[in-house]
Amino acid sequence: MREAMRGGCCCRQLQVAVLLAITLAGPLAFATNDKPGPAKSKPVPSKPESASELDKKRPRVTPIWTGDKALFGKVVTAIRHTGLDNTVKKVVTRELLFGVGARLQQDKLVETVRRLRNLRVFRTVGAELIADGPGVKIVMSYDEKWTLLPIFSLGRGGARTFVTAGLIDIHAFGRLLELSARYSYFAGTHSYALLFTDPRLFDKRFLFSVYGQIGERNRWLYDTVGDLEGLYSRHRKYLRAAVSDQRNPERVWSLSLDAVDDTFDETLLTDEERQVNTDRGFSAPPNRRSLLINGTGRLGRINLDDYIQHGRYAVAVITAGLPLFDEGDAWFKAKLSGKLALPLRWRQNIVLRVIASAATDAVPEFQNYIGGLYYVRGFFEGRFRGRMMWAASAEYRIPSLHHRLAVLQHVLFVDAGDAGNDLGHFARRPGISLGTGARLILPLVANFLARLDIAWFIEPQRDFDPSRDWRVSFGSQQYF
Repeated sequence: MREAMRGGCCCRQLQVAVLLAITLAGPLAFATNDKPGPAKSKPVPSKPESASELDKKRPRVTPIWTGDKALFGKVVTAIRHTGLDNTVKKVVTRELLFGVGARLQQDKLVETVRRLRNLRVFRTVGAELIADGPGVKIVMSYDEKWTLLPIFSLGRGGARTFVTAGLIDIHAFGRLLELSARYSYFAGTHSYALLFTDPRLFDKRFLFSVYGQIGERNRWLYDTVGDLEGLYSRHRKYLRAAVSDQRNPERVWSLSLDAVDDTFDETLLTDEERQVNTDRGFSAPPNRRSLLINGTGRLGRINLDDYIQHGRYAVAVITAGLPLFDEGDAWFKAKLSGKLALPLRWRQNIVLRVIASAATDAVPEFQNYIGGLYYVRGFFEGRFRGRMMWAASAEYRIPSLHHRLAVLQHVLFVDAGDAGNDLGHFARRPGISLGTGARLILPLVANFLARLDIAWFIEPQRDFDPSRDWRVSFGSQQYF
């Protein structure tokens, strides 16, 4: 298996060399060719404000509104929408917190624009205030993204190669419906998944989603010093239904039910891997059917301004795993996480995330795993495992090229984390990785972000092992 993973080494080295040159190029200029949105009318001049005043009122790079602030408190006489070429008008009008005949309040206008930007289907959203006799006319302008996309993602992290291919639209039929179908390859195994999401069920601020998956995956189990305990193949059938109350975007509550049918064996393992199990006396866990009940609460939110994040939130998730038609014990897991995103001048971003989780004696599939692409970069997949875990990440994101069509963002990061079965385990030094990376973003294409990260790690138990660890991670989407 390891020889096969090295087989494409030359090709990967060439890819990494090219991407590394981009990554280490460094910031060239913090803002270039920043084209305005599609608003057609000229804004009404307003009294100039100092840079410090603007920073306090409009912490983002892109203004939420333009016009004369004296128009707040006036009666709204008309609302016009420009730039909606593919979007059904109802998608935006149901987000408005003001209407014709009502007096315009600044906080409601700001919150409306924020909600519209957070839909992820517009690159920019702005409001222009225009005097209209004794009242005010509002022109809402939108810069739409292209949302029907083929899915293709090639990634490697923690000595695991993965490929995803399919089709996704987060704004199907111009109605903000998410539809996706995808195939995933993960280190020699295959999975297939379908997803439907309506974030405004019955035109209310309730999200409903259904997700189904059929697939397989090989699981590597390691001990606390990185030695392989054993391997097994998992064959999974998975169905999830979820509903979320989003009436207050600062306090969101969700409930989901997951039906999971897992079968474990050694059918997808190589002869060498089966021999490892024989030598160690390791056997696959028993088959398991489970019902997972997940309750989630989120306080705060992360807002979007183009590709820039700002805001903060805390999330708590409680999961109960109940056996279905099988012998076995129920198990419980609690997970807490927090995120803070700070926008800086010249479209720079500092983003922090922390996670902690604890579970009862769950079967291996539902324990806590960190390491690899999504938690601690540079370590191999599942390097840390246990009933309890914590992880933290910090990124400093610097755009060297900013354009309406393309953004090149450079990243400096630090990751840390550990997992174990008792509190005494966490007295030792955790796994820590430092690194740099790059993000290629196409702002007018929804969810398009290609990334490359290069990690150097500090590990308390052993040195870098090139047969299992992989300093370079590449794939799609932001790390967090």
